[in-house]
Amino acid sequence: RLAIDTEVEKAIYMSAYEVEQKPQPSTKPLQSKALQTAKAKECPGNQQQPVVDSQVQSPKLLLQQFMQDAQKLPKKQQKLEQIQRNSAHHNNTNDNPTKVQTQPKHVAQKQPQEDVQNQSTPTPKSLLSKLLDGKKLRKLLTSSFPAVGSDVKIAHVAEDAIYIYNSGPGPHGQPNQYLKTVERCFVGGRAVKEHLRQAPLPDDIVYAPLAGAYYRAEVKSIQYDKAVVFFTDFGNTEILEWKNFKEIEDPEIKYGDRLIHEVQIENVPILTDSIRKHLQTLEGEAFQLSKVVGMPNGKAKIVELRHSKELYYLSEMIRKLSKDKDALIMKQTSTPKASPQQVPPDPNSYVPVSMDELSEVCIPCGDDVELMIIDAGEVYDSSHRLAVIDVAQQEAFAKLLAEVGKYGKTDGDIYSPEETHHLCLVQWDGIWSRAVPLAIESKEASNLYCLLDLGIMKMVESTYVRRFPHALNRKLYVAECIVENPDFLSTMASGSDQNPDLLVGKNDQGGSPQWHIPGMRSSEFE
Repeated sequence: RLAIDTEVEKAIYMSAYEVEQKPQPSTKPLQSKALQTAKAKECPGNQQQPVVDSQVQSPKLLLQQFMQDAQKLPKKQQKLEQIQRNSAHHNNTNDNPTKVQTQPKHVAQKQPQEDVQNQSTPTPKSLLSKLLDGKKLRKLLTSSFPAVGSDVKIAHVAEDAIYIYNSGPGPHGQPNQYLKTVERCFVGGRAVKEHLRQAPLPDDIVYAPLAGAYYRAEVKSIQYDKAVVFFTDFGNTEILEWKNFKEIEDPEIKYGDRLIHEVQIENVPILTDSIRKHLQTLEGEAFQLSKVVGMPNGKAKIVELRHSKELYYLSEMIRKLSKDKDALIMKQTSTPKASPQQVPPDPNSYVPVSMDELSEVCIPCGDDVELMIIDAGEVYDSSHRLAVIDVAQQEAFAKLLAEVGKYGKTDGDIYSPEETHHLCLVQWDGIWSRAVPLAIESKEASNLYCLLDLGIMKMVESTYVRRFPHALNRKLYVAECIVENPDFLSTMASGSDQNPDLLVGKNDQGGSPQWHIPGMRSSEFE
């Protein structure tokens, strides 16, 4: 700053020197006699000092005056004003050789203070402060709440909150705004390569890692190398290392409206563990917003959702789920009763059951997951395929097979599926299994069926086909996997190679498989 001030002062003096070299008019500013007399009294009698007019200040004050005038005058007028000031300074110096520079001290001290106070030029510090204040004021806005009748989906079920979003099309046939926003975040987060070098501040909006990608997140707090973030477009809160965050460069993505809404299901004020787990299974399923109740305190709205496919109301389903759980607890504590006999479907009023109603029971990944082999007939083929179930689901799977067997034995009416997606019960090798036809060529001869509970495809005669009961379980426990080292599997299980029959066994009554390979892990199959 000292160097800059020196250069500015030098420029001012040089400008004044150039003005002195040019012929100037002989006029001098008018002053009252009283003022001249007062100034003459203040000057020493025979000592001649450099003459300074009352309007002329020190170079720094003159610089401040220039900066103040620059805010008001055009450039041409600024030059003219500078020449006039220098001219006045030159004339006063030549025409008043007896004028003394000593002025009252309070005048010399008061003028700089007034100039500094009146100075309107913004400093870099003030500009930076305004920019930071503007950044803090800019926060995300939440989009308008969906209207009654809108299509919505559950984005996330948190510990004590549910977040939904409008899943319908955008205005004028445009794509869904929520999906478009999530896609832009996915693409934008992948495009940014560099991570943050400095810790973010609370309320900052960054790209944060989630499920192998980067999405928009709001920073809630920072502690050391960890940050608590709220994923703006999903609703979940996570604790992550801020060094893995990325800067959002596109302001449209960074400050785009928040499209999820926190809601509370009608008549469900508290989310118990069982209710929360069940709602988490419904994330991503389509619902229709049938009722909205706004809260006066601005908290989450109370809504009622109706399942778009199964047409049930979510609040009623949750109440029924709670009652069923209470009834199950009471049943477990009371004396067990004999299970009612399975009643076969009525052929006259039977409505086919589609395979779309089936739901898979996913086998978790990890080294601690034990599997049971259901079928190994193709393990030494080119496909190296195995049919397995999770050992944790063994009891439920055995109960299902027993129920399927009872329905198959009690139903004496032969059934011929009309469509390839219609479910049925078939008997193969003395075992009843849920199945689906792969081809319908003849209602009297054999057809090819996929036996869902045995993991095989077999030709089954029409006399061994029955209707699928509506009360029967629709969960699929059997899954297929590929074995990369089938020889090692056979050696470990049976002590000999190329013998798949030893991998799977059945009891004499043709019941559920009972051959179990202890210590088998899912990582050894995939």
